Amino acid sequence: MPSSADIRLGTLPEPPAPPNAAQLFHTMLARHPSLQVQLANIEKAKQDYRLENFRLYPDVVMHGSAVYVTDLSTDAHLLIGGVTVDIPIWDFGAQLNTMRARRDTYHAEQARLGAVGDDLSSELVRIYEEIYSETQRMLTLQVEAGKLDRDLRVAQSQEQQGIGQPVTTIDAEVAVIDKQEELEVHQSKLLLLYADLQKAMGGTWKWLR
Repeated sequence: MPSSADIRLGTLPEPPAPPNAAQLFHTMLARHPSLQVQLANIEKAKQDYRLENFRLYPDVVMHGSAVYVTDLSTDAHLLIGGVTVDIPIWDFGAQLNTMRARRDTYHAEQARLGAVGDDLSSELVRIYEEIYSETQRMLTLQVEAGKLDRDLRVAQSQEQQGIGQPVTTIDAEVAVIDKQEELEVHQSKLLLLYADLQKAMGGTWKWLR
Protein backbone atom coordinates (compact mmCIF):
# COMPACT_ATOMS: atom_id res chain seq x y z
CA MET A 1 0.00 0.00 0.00
CA PRO A 2 1.25 3.53 -0.69
CA SER A 3 2.44 5.67 2.17
CA SER A 4 1.89 9.39 2.67
CA ALA A 5 5.25 10.05 0.99
CA ASP A 6 4.12 8.15 -2.09
CA ILE A 7 0.94 10.18 -2.51
CA ARG A 8 2.55 13.63 -2.09
CA LEU A 9 1.35 15.73 -5.01
CA GLY A 10 4.29 18.05 -5.48
CA THR A 11 7.43 19.47 -3.97
CA LEU A 12 7.98 23.15 -3.24
CA PRO A 13 11.30 24.65 -2.19
CA GLU A 14 11.72 25.10 1.52
CA PRO A 15 11.16 28.68 2.69
CA PRO A 16 14.25 30.40 4.05
CA ALA A 17 14.89 31.00 7.72
CA PRO A 18 13.45 34.33 8.87
CA PRO A 19 16.15 37.02 8.64
CA ASN A 20 17.09 39.16 11.60
CA ALA A 21 14.52 41.96 11.80
CA ALA A 22 16.83 44.51 13.43
CA GLN A 23 19.49 43.95 10.80
CA LEU A 24 16.95 44.27 7.98
CA PHE A 25 15.64 47.56 9.36
CA HIS A 26 19.17 48.92 9.68
CA THR A 27 20.06 47.86 6.13
CA MET A 28 16.83 49.22 4.67
CA LEU A 29 17.07 52.62 6.35
CA ALA A 30 20.71 52.96 5.29
CA ARG A 31 20.62 51.69 1.71
CA HIS A 32 17.07 51.50 0.34
CA PRO A 33 16.91 53.07 -3.15
CA SER A 34 13.76 55.06 -2.31
CA LEU A 35 15.54 56.76 0.57
CA GLN A 36 18.59 57.45 -1.58
CA VAL A 37 16.38 59.04 -4.23
CA GLN A 38 14.70 61.19 -1.59
CA LEU A 39 18.07 62.31 -0.22
CA ALA A 40 19.01 63.37 -3.75
CA ASN A 41 15.73 65.31 -4.01
CA ILE A 42 16.54 67.07 -0.74
CA GLU A 43 20.00 68.05 -1.96
CA LYS A 44 18.60 69.39 -5.23
CA ALA A 45 15.92 71.40 -3.39
CA LYS A 46 18.59 72.76 -1.05
CA GLN A 47 20.78 73.96 -3.92
CA ASP A 48 17.77 75.52 -5.69
CA TYR A 49 16.90 77.37 -2.48
CA ARG A 50 20.45 78.61 -2.02
CA LEU A 51 20.60 79.83 -5.63
CA GLU A 52 17.37 81.80 -5.37
CA ASN A 53 18.48 83.22 -2.01
CA PHE A 54 21.75 84.45 -3.50
CA ARG A 55 19.84 86.23 -6.27
CA LEU A 56 18.32 88.53 -3.65
CA TYR A 57 21.71 90.16 -3.17
CA PRO A 58 22.69 92.99 -5.54
CA ASP A 59 25.11 92.29 -8.36
CA VAL A 60 28.37 94.14 -7.75
CA VAL A 61 30.90 94.60 -10.55
CA MET A 62 34.28 96.25 -9.99
CA HIS A 63 36.18 97.51 -12.98
CA GLY A 64 39.24 99.63 -13.54
CA SER A 65 41.74 100.77 -16.16
CA ALA A 66 45.11 102.52 -16.32
CA VAL A 67 46.39 104.89 -19.01
CA TYR A 68 49.98 105.98 -19.50
CA VAL A 69 50.46 109.23 -21.45
CA THR A 70 53.73 110.79 -22.55
CA ASP A 71 54.64 113.72 -24.81
CA LEU A 72 58.42 113.10 -24.60
CA SER A 73 58.76 115.78 -21.95
CA THR A 74 56.09 114.90 -19.43
CA ASP A 75 54.83 111.55 -18.33
CA ALA A 76 51.34 111.13 -16.91
CA HIS A 77 49.55 108.14 -15.37
CA LEU A 78 45.79 108.07 -15.41
CA LEU A 79 44.01 105.50 -13.24
CA ILE A 80 40.29 104.94 -13.62
CA GLY A 81 38.23 102.70 -11.36
CA GLY A 82 34.60 102.14 -10.62
CA VAL A 83 32.00 99.95 -9.02
CA THR A 84 28.67 99.02 -10.61
CA VAL A 85 25.83 97.87 -8.38
CA ASP A 86 22.76 96.30 -9.97
CA ILE A 87 19.72 96.16 -7.68
CA PRO A 88 16.41 94.86 -9.04
CA ILE A 89 13.84 97.34 -7.67
CA TRP A 90 11.02 96.78 -10.10
CA ASP A 91 10.35 93.02 -9.70
CA PHE A 92 7.55 93.72 -7.16
CA GLY A 93 8.72 90.95 -4.79
CA ALA A 94 8.85 88.26 -7.48
CA GLN A 95 12.35 87.14 -6.57
CA LEU A 96 11.52 87.09 -2.88
CA ASN A 97 8.46 84.94 -3.56
CA THR A 98 10.54 82.60 -5.70
CA MET A 99 13.07 82.23 -2.90
CA ARG A 100 10.32 81.46 -0.40
CA ALA A 101 8.83 78.87 -2.72
CA ARG A 102 12.22 77.15 -3.07
CA ARG A 103 12.64 77.24 0.71
CA ASP A 104 9.22 75.66 1.25
CA THR A 105 10.04 72.97 -1.31
CA TYR A 106 13.29 72.23 0.50
CA HIS A 107 11.50 71.83 3.84
CA ALA A 108 8.81 69.69 2.21
CA GLU A 109 11.41 67.34 0.75
CA GLN A 110 13.01 67.01 4.18
CA ALA A 111 9.65 66.07 5.69
CA ARG A 112 9.05 63.65 2.82
CA LEU A 113 12.18 61.73 3.79
CA GLY A 114 10.61 60.80 7.12
CA ALA A 115 7.38 59.80 5.41
CA VAL A 116 9.24 57.51 2.98
CA GLY A 117 11.06 55.87 5.88
CA ASP A 118 7.79 55.37 7.76
CA ASP A 119 6.12 53.81 4.72
CA LEU A 120 9.00 51.40 4.18
CA SER A 121 9.07 50.44 7.87
CA SER A 122 5.30 49.86 7.94
CA GLU A 123 5.48 47.59 4.91
CA LEU A 124 8.33 45.62 6.45
CA VAL A 125 6.39 45.14 9.71
CA ARG A 126 3.29 44.02 7.79
CA ILE A 127 5.22 41.39 5.86
CA TYR A 128 6.93 40.15 9.02
CA GLU A 129 3.55 39.75 10.74
CA GLU A 130 2.18 37.76 7.80
CA ILE A 131 5.29 35.58 7.67
CA TYR A 132 4.86 34.81 11.38
CA SER A 133 1.17 34.03 10.90
CA GLU A 134 1.82 31.71 7.95
CA THR A 135 4.66 29.98 9.80
CA GLN A 136 2.43 29.28 12.80
CA ARG A 137 -0.33 28.00 10.53
CA MET A 138 2.11 25.67 8.78
CA LEU A 139 3.30 24.27 12.12
CA THR A 140 -0.30 23.49 13.02
CA LEU A 141 -0.92 21.85 9.66
CA GLN A 142 2.24 19.76 9.99
CA VAL A 143 0.99 18.41 13.33
CA GLU A 144 -2.39 17.60 11.77
CA ALA A 145 -0.69 15.98 8.77
CA GLY A 146 1.40 13.81 11.09
CA LYS A 147 -1.72 12.59 12.87
CA LEU A 148 -3.44 11.80 9.56
CA ASP A 149 -0.34 9.97 8.38
CA ARG A 150 -0.44 7.79 11.50
CA ASP A 151 -4.14 7.12 10.91
CA LEU A 152 -3.32 6.07 7.34
CA ARG A 153 -0.64 3.64 8.50
CA VAL A 154 -3.03 2.13 11.03
CA ALA A 155 -5.73 1.74 8.37
CA GLN A 156 -3.24 0.14 5.98
CA SER A 157 -2.05 -2.28 8.65
CA GLN A 158 -5.60 -3.24 9.62
CA GLU A 159 -6.51 -3.83 5.97
CA GLN A 160 -3.46 -6.05 5.49
CA GLN A 161 -4.48 -8.06 8.56
CA GLY A 162 -8.02 -8.46 7.24
CA ILE A 163 -9.63 -6.51 10.06
CA GLY A 164 -10.07 -3.24 8.21
CA GLN A 165 -12.10 -2.13 5.22
CA PRO A 166 -10.42 -0.82 2.02
CA VAL A 167 -12.75 2.17 2.06
CA THR A 168 -11.28 3.19 5.43
CA THR A 169 -7.81 3.18 3.92
CA ILE A 170 -9.00 5.18 0.91
CA ASP A 171 -10.64 7.76 3.15
CA ALA A 172 -7.41 8.06 5.14
CA GLU A 173 -5.37 8.51 1.96
CA VAL A 174 -7.74 11.25 0.73
CA ALA A 175 -7.49 13.01 4.09
CA VAL A 176 -3.68 12.93 3.90
CA ILE A 177 -3.72 14.32 0.35
CA ASP A 178 -6.13 17.11 1.32
CA LYS A 179 -3.97 18.10 4.28
CA GLN A 180 -0.82 18.07 2.14
CA GLU A 181 -2.52 20.26 -0.44
CA GLU A 182 -3.54 22.72 2.28
CA LEU A 183 -0.02 22.70 3.68
CA GLU A 184 1.51 23.36 0.27
CA VAL A 185 -0.90 26.26 -0.33
CA HIS A 186 0.34 27.93 2.83
CA GLN A 187 3.91 27.08 1.94
CA SER A 188 3.39 28.83 -1.41
CA LYS A 189 1.96 31.86 0.41
CA LEU A 190 5.01 31.90 2.68
CA LEU A 191 7.36 31.82 -0.29
CA LEU A 192 5.46 34.70 -1.89
CA LEU A 193 5.78 36.68 1.34
CA TYR A 194 9.54 36.23 1.25
CA ALA A 195 9.48 37.46 -2.34
CA ASP A 196 7.47 40.48 -1.11
CA LEU A 197 10.07 40.99 1.62
CA GLN A 198 12.87 41.00 -0.94
CA LYS A 199 10.93 43.53 -3.03
CA ALA A 200 10.21 45.72 0.01
CA MET A 201 13.92 45.77 0.81
CA GLY A 202 14.62 47.31 -2.60
CA GLY A 203 17.29 44.76 -3.47
CA THR A 204 19.32 45.33 -0.29
CA TRP A 205 18.42 41.81 0.92
CA LYS A 206 17.85 38.74 -1.23
CA TRP A 207 16.87 35.17 -0.54
CA LEU A 208 16.61 34.21 -4.23
CA ARG A 209 19.97 34.64 -5.93
